[in-house]
Amino acid sequence: MKYFATVVSFLFHPVWFPAYGSIIFFLTTSIYQPADEIKSMWTMLVSVSLVAPTLVYAIIYMFNWIKSPFKIENENRKWMLYGYISILLVIALKITTLDSFPMLYFYMMQLSISCFLVVLLHFFKFIISIFTTLIGGITGFTVFLSIFYQMDLTYLIILWVIISGFVASSRMYLTAQTLLSSLIGWLIGFTSQMMLFLLLNNVHHID
Repeated sequence: MKYFATVVSFLFHPVWFPAYGSIIFFLTTSIYQPADEIKSMWTMLVSVSLVAPTLVYAIIYMFNWIKSPFKIENENRKWMLYGYISILLVIALKITTLDSFPMLYFYMMQLSISCFLVVLLHFFKFIISIFTTLIGGITGFTVFLSIFYQMDLTYLIILWVIISGFVASSRMYLTAQTLLSSLIGWLIGFTSQMMLFLLLNNVHHID
């Protein structure tokens, strides 16, 4: 079980979610952007969301600040979340910008809002799993794309729900997370993305 939980935690570590959301967006929608612009976006996205965090993890692991990238002590979690929120904001404001990739811009911004809520709850001594928050977020983003673009993404949504169960189970096994904290985290992520649909839907009606 420990091996399975570790593999799941690696595959659905927070650093992957900017890329996962972008992959879903490009595979399910038609976007008319120059190939060079898309290639440049991917290069910067991978550099900021994957390469840079990996180097940071390696450095702080060498100095024994964390014992594992999958299990971080509570006193260090908020600092890691601050860093992750900063990465999401950099991606949204500098890479998947509002004028070039508006849907991805809002996806990244909503993820950062979800993470901010997790930090806020942390100050009230309520520890939320960022892993389940983000898997809930990408599930909500997929539902949003399905509704907004009127596409049938039922199987993909079901897949994310199943994966959500795997992620929650893995986090509860590897850490002190409870079923309640995992569920609340998932709902925070999911709801924040659905708020995006309500926002864009209202803007559409106003126009």
